[in-house]
Amino acid sequence: MKLVTFVHGGSAARAGVLIDETIFDLSADGFGSTLEFLEAGNAAVAKAKARVEAGVGGIALSQVRLLSPIPRPPRVFGIG
Repeated sequence: MKLVTFVHGGSAARAGVLIDETIFDLSADGFGSTLEFLEAGNAAVAKAKARVEAGVGGIALSQVRLLSPIPRPPRVFGIG
């Protein structure tokens, strides 16, 4: 399970889960961003797994444009 932020058609950026070549939209579960999904913890992961297992909301990877997974991260760490 890989977390992604994507744009499909003319829509706004949405959070999703990438499995093989299919993205499952997490905005239907109330997650406006990947960061919100991560902050929701284990309950969010359970919802995402249920969506993937049911095959609900799948979009082909070739039909979307991928963005940065977390567009505006709250912190950036660098080690040099």
